[in-house]
Order: sequence, then structure tokens, then C-alpha cells
Amino acid sequence: MESHGIARACASEFAALTKGFERIRRNFDRNILDKKYAKPAAIELAGLRAIAEIFVYYAVHRPDARCNTTPVPHRSYEDPSRSAPAAGAKTHAARTAQTGAHRAGVQADVQTGARTDIRTLLRAYLELAKPEITLLVALSSVGGFFLAPTPAIDLGRLIWLLIGVTLASAGASALNHWLEREPDGAMRRTMQRPLPSGRLAPSAALYFGSALVAAGVGLLCPLVNPLTGALALATVLLYLFAYTPLKRRSRWNTLVGTLPGALPALGGWTAATGSVGWGGAAAFCILAAWQMPHFLALAWMYRKDYERGGYAMLSVADPTGRSVTGQTLFFTLALCALSLWPVALSLAGWIYAAAAVALGGWFLHAAIAFRRSRDVRDARRVLRVSIWYIPALVLALLIDRMAQNGLF
Repeated sequence: MESHGIARACASEFAALTKGFERIRRNFDRNILDKKYAKPAAIELAGLRAIAEIFVYYAVHRPDARCNTTPVPHRSYEDPSRSAPAAGAKTHAARTAQTGAHRAGVQADVQTGARTDIRTLLRAYLELAKPEITLLVALSSVGGFFLAPTPAIDLGRLIWLLIGVTLASAGASALNHWLEREPDGAMRRTMQRPLPSGRLAPSAALYFGSALVAAGVGLLCPLVNPLTGALALATVLLYLFAYTPLKRRSRWNTLVGTLPGALPALGGWTAATGSVGWGGAAAFCILAAWQMPHFLALAWMYRKDYERGGYAMLSVADPTGRSVTGQTLFFTLALCALSLWPVALSLAGWIYAAAAVALGGWFLHAAIAFRRSRDVRDARRVLRVSIWYIPALVLALLIDRMAQNGLF
């Protein structure tokens, strides 16, 4: 009788859980902004319901569970005065131990699942921020800051610059995910991103990106200076409302995209000096020239994917690759020349000059090979060199600054 009572209690609890899940699902479907993305949430609720069913299964149907409803087969009668008390005590103790073990196992599984869900969610939000691009943007702002001819580097201002630029860049990337969620779903390279794959709802990316941009600009204006905050805001607006729409309309979108891509370097200069000068122009031009071979190589590697996504990239309009490889070589030559502009302005010394020449030669060698072969392997080599170029150039500028004036 006790087992039947416990079974009924388990069934009652399962019914309550089922009604709760259904109520949550109805509320979610009624309040969600985009009905198309209600399916992932319903899948998650179904997963929770499956967990409840598994729990009830172990509690009701397993022979070794506490609330067992399986009929007990007939056994021969033994003298209760001798065997029954000892056997009953042992059976009760064994069942209690098994029930405790099962409960501990269920709790461990639930905790492990919760930790996994949190890690998956955090990973999805990290992908929205595009950490690789955000890191390069932050490094470019540091380069502009180090280039400024200040007697000593203001470490506090530099830290706030890094925080503000990182937040604004990550927010712009998240909003870019939100704007391009449908084209991303048509491209193999991007279809597993958080929004096309359904790991996050579009509203999550919209709110997350908006909050990061507001926080970044809100920190830069009072803690660095208003000019740097205005440049960060201009970067976000140009990236989202000039470059992003042009990717589907004009093959010159990459050239337009150099403007928001180079503004963080200028922002680093203005953070240190409070004004725009020739040094800021040099930092801006170096970053603008660097972006062209970087993104042209990327566009050539994934030209078929961009065509499937409906993007008007130069690599799609120029299937022969003559224009793509020609522009890659031209802007690499321009980068080699522009990287020496700070030396001509007496803002950097011979250590930076030697590093700029060496890095430029490395970059140029990759661009020439790409121009000759028009091969994806050489395009990937150009991309790899470009990724290492900015950190190496900033490091050379830092070492040069330490050798000339000291760091702090």
C-alpha cells in the first residue's frame, strides 16, 4: 500500500510538472518577439520535460526504486519470528541506500546539465562579440595611443580606452550578427553562428549589442574624452549603417569598410592627445591600408559562400581574381609605405622602422605569391600574415617607445 501511495504521489508531481512546462511554453510563445525563433525555446522545454519523465521512470518503474509498482511474486512462507525481521531490515536498508544513490546520481546529472547549459550560453554570447576582430580593434587603438608623443603613458587612461573600445567593438559585432542573421543562414561559414543555428533569439543579440555599445561609449566620453567617445560611436554607426548594407549592394563595400575599421586607431591617438593631428592621420591610414588585403583575401577564400549569401563582393563580381589580387598587391605596397610615415613625423625611431620594413617585406611576399597564383592557399597565407601584422607592429612601436622615452 505504501508503494502504491508513493507511486500516486510521483504521478501527481509529474502531472504538476507537465502543466508547469505547458504554461511556460504558452507564455513564451505569447510574449516572444520573433515567432520563428520560438522553436529552440520549445525544444529546451521539451528537454526539461524529458528529464522529468526520466526521473519519474526511475522513481516508479525501476525494480530497485523506492516507489516500485511491479507486483511482487509469491514466495514460500517462512517463520516471521526468525527470518522476516532480519531479511526485512536488510531489504529496507538496501533499498534506502539504492534510493539515496539514485537521488545523488540524478542531482549530479542535473548539476552537470546546468553547468553545460551555462557554458553553451556564454559561448554563444562570446561568438556574438567576434573576439578575434575585437582583439585586433583594441590593439589598433593601443597602437594609436603609443604613437602619441606624450612624456609618459597614462596607464589609467589606457585601461579605460581598452575597456571602452572593446565594449563598443563587441557591441557592434553583436548588432552585425542581428542585421545579417538571414544571409548568415545561407552561408556554410556562418550558418552555425548563434542566431542562424537558433542557439540565441535575435532579440538577445539586439539587446546585448545595444547594451555593450552604450556602455563602451558611455565610459569613453567621461573617462577618456568626448572626442574619443564620438569616434567610437561613429565607428559603430558607419559599420552598421554604411558598410553592412553595402555588402549586399556594391562591390566597393570593402573600401568603404576601411573607414570604420581604421577609426579605432585614430581614437587611440585622440585618447592620448585630445585632438586629431598628423600622427592620428598616419595611424588611421595604416589601418585603412591594412584592411584591404586582409578582407580581400578572406573574400577570395569564401567567394562561393558569399555568392550563396547574396553578397556583392569583389570576389563574386571578379571570378578571374585579377582585380582581387591586383588590389591586394596595391594596398600591400601602400601599407609598406604608410607604415614608415610615423618615422618621417619623428614619432617613432629606428627599432620601429626596422620592424615595419621587415613586416612589410613579409606581407609583400605573400601578396605577390597571391597575385601570381590566385590560389586559395596563397589567399589564406595573406590572411594569416595580416592577422599577425598588427600585433607585431604594435609590439615594435611599444619597444621603440620604451627604448626612447620609457614607458610610464
